[in-house]
Amino acid sequence: MMKIKKAILSAALILAAISAFTSCIIEEGGYRPKPTQAGVIVYNNTAENISRVLEIADLSLKLDLYLTSPENEKAGISAKYFPNYGMTLSSGQWTIRPANNVYVIKPDAKSLHTVGAKWEARAENPTYAYDSQIAPLFVVIECTGDKTWKVTVSEKPGYNDHFVADYTITGSAAGTLYPNYLYAYTASGSGHYMPYGVDYVRDFFSVQYSIKTPMRFVPRFTGNYSDILPPFTAISGKIEMFVSDDIVSSSIDHIVVELISQTSYGVKKIVTFNGVTETWSYNGVTTTMPD
Repeated sequence: MMKIKKAILSAALILAAISAFTSCIIEEGGYRPKPTQAGVIVYNNTAENISRVLEIADLSLKLDLYLTSPENEKAGISAKYFPNYGMTLSSGQWTIRPANNVYVIKPDAKSLHTVGAKWEARAENPTYAYDSQIAPLFVVIECTGDKTWKVTVSEKPGYNDHFVADYTITGSAAGTLYPNYLYAYTASGSGHYMPYGVDYVRDFFSVQYSIKTPMRFVPRFTGNYSDILPPFTAISGKIEMFVSDDIVSSSIDHIVVELISQTSYGVKKIVTFNGVTETWSYNGVTTTMPD
């Protein structure tokens, strides 16, 4: 019952936040305490979409490590990377059940760390975060180089509802602070999505985004809310987003977010929303300037 309430609350929060925008896309009026707050909400939603794709790619890479390791090492790898997860194999597909979802991964004949390998993976259920809902995902992961993969998201029946994307990701050591993660990731590419759960005609809008400077994602702290928070958080890079109205196609909001530094309180970022630029610290705006 609690999970259902959390899901409903998360949906209500993002719809309430979006409806409070005073941009040219969302209806005028209402209270906006910070000029770029709408841009921050769109950025958070976009970063969470990317993070959820990284999560399913990361699970696939961990599974690859498990499958290619000697039998006497498998138990240790399972305990480290799949703690208390149910893992079953059926008809060439692995089903993995962490607390927050059910994932089905279909390897091909090659290790996912071998150039040319192409695996499919999907999340069977929606996932929820403070700023967004993510539709059930279906991704294709192809190894293109040393610790480098092309990750493709395309619409399929029941998956990736209004969400398409192409990324190139590279993996690097996550470090001793994150013992249950195989890699931290650097992502580049672009995508297009309609926020999942937006069901009313007046709210039919979509986000097109392009990563201008590769974004580095590191594992997020895993605490009491690890089943709600996205598993990776961006700490550097630059992304450009355009929010358009599917009904009034000439209405476009322009957002640019540059991540400038990570602190113990969060990530500082420069946010430009329709010509207004502010520097956001973890707990609020620090400066405002014209574009």
